[in-house]
Amino acid sequence: AKKESLVFEPNTQTAYSNVGYFLLHYIIEKENKKNYFLFMQEDVFNKLKLENTFEYNNAAEKRNFVFGFTNENAKVEATETRTINQFETGNIITTINDLYKFCREIISSEFISDKSKSILFKNDSMLVQAGGRKGYRAYLSINLKSNTTFIFLSNQTNIPFDEIVKASTNIYEGKPFQLPKVISRKEIDLPAEFLKKYEGIFVSK
Repeated sequence: AKKESLVFEPNTQTAYSNVGYFLLHYIIEKENKKNYFLFMQEDVFNKLKLENTFEYNNAAEKRNFVFGFTNENAKVEATETRTINQFETGNIITTINDLYKFCREIISSEFISDKSKSILFKNDSMLVQAGGRKGYRAYLSINLKSNTTFIFLSNQTNIPFDEIVKASTNIYEGKPFQLPKVISRKEIDLPAEFLKKYEGIFVSK
């Protein structure tokens, strides 16, 4: 990270960064004098009574764990186990019920400050977070204005969560809506020489 140049001046833009989260974990560990995952378990999951939320551990028993699948080139295949053994900035297992508890705490409790809530929800009163990896997707959307919460967990990729939420919100508000269309992607092979011209640093805006 030290060798990289800035993509933009600090405090002018935001962009997702794995390195940024590693630094955040390091700060939490230094401040609390405990391992990051132990901090999350004791100071977040346990305090919020999230009974089925914890760090994924390949060596531990996986009770009721749902393994992932991919649907590429019109073929459904089980996801390789190594996909869920990548810990990166966190490998958390949870359930719909626990995520709903977490959402209610964000909205109504004193677990986080009003200042933090205003940062999370910004000016549009919405909090949207999506994530996952090959074979696994998670999507969470909280809208304070309409008092609606959408939570999706899937053991398949390529699920159009954004379109589902938009259509569902329009139905809820009595507005015209359009259902998501089926997308069928087919993998194509491109020569390495062709792909080289697209190498570089990309930032989504």
